[in-house]
This record gives sequence, C-alpha cells and structure tokens, in this order.
Amino acid sequence: MTSSTSAPVCFDPGRARHATRCVALADVLDLLPLTHAPERVEEYRRAMEAGALFPPVSVLSLFGRLVVADGHKRLTACRPLVDGTLVVEVWPFHRFLRDQASQVRANARKNAAILAHAFTDRREALRLLRSTAGHWRRVALSLRELSRGASRG
Repeated sequence: MTSSTSAPVCFDPGRARHATRCVALADVLDLLPLTHAPERVEEYRRAMEAGALFPPVSVLSLFGRLVVADGHKRLTACRPLVDGTLVVEVWPFHRFLRDQASQVRANARKNAAILAHAFTDRREALRLLRSTAGHWRRVALSLRELSRGASRG
C-alpha cells in the first residue's frame, strides 16, 4: 500500500484467493521482467493511475525470496506508481503446482494445434510457432538480464 493518499494503490487484497502481505517492492523478484505485451502493461498502468484496482501479484515464497508466479504485467505496470511497497498474494506451493500443470496442458494443446495446422493451415501454424518462439525468447532474455544483474553485484 502507499503512504501517500494521491499515489495509486494498484492491488485489491479482497480479490486474492490466498493470504496477502504488504511487502517491499524490492523484496519481489520477477524472473520474467521482459514482456511480450508492452501495450497491455501500458493499458494496466493507465487504469491503475485512474484508480482501477487489480488482483494482487501472486508470489511464491522460495528460499526466503518472493518470486512472482503470476502477474508479471501487473507488477511491471504498478512498479513506477508505488512508493516502494505493495500487496502481494502468497501462493502455497500446491497452488503453484496447479498453475504449472495448467500451463503444461495449455502448451500441449497449442503444440497439438501447431502440428494439426501444419497440414491444413500453414499460416496459423506459423503464427502459433512464432508466438511460442517469442515466449521462449522472452524467457531467455529475461534470465540473461537477471544473470547480468547478479554478476554486477
């Protein structure tokens, strides 16, 4: 939450399904800080500036760190608007595993669609393949940036 009444709060703890905490922004580690949708981040930021409240960013407590599990774009949008603290939803590990399983199922469906479209609609197959490649490129670039930051200090 913010100490200034005019500064946006960004997140509504009432929209969380698990325990929430008010934490220092510096304590939240986002392993995927690069986004594939800067226009969506900007849309969220403008809405937050106008007073819209979003569900809290979901984090997983891992080795004493709060690692973002869901809400990368919301965090990126909110980061320049808060005074250094924000509300996060702390996922239990079983919730994180359920989310990962859901992502595996979605990726399997997407890969099956790529294969099916390869024979029937090559443009759609290529679009889906580019989307998948873009995701993994973002993951690789994010991890590279994090490793560079860690190696600097």
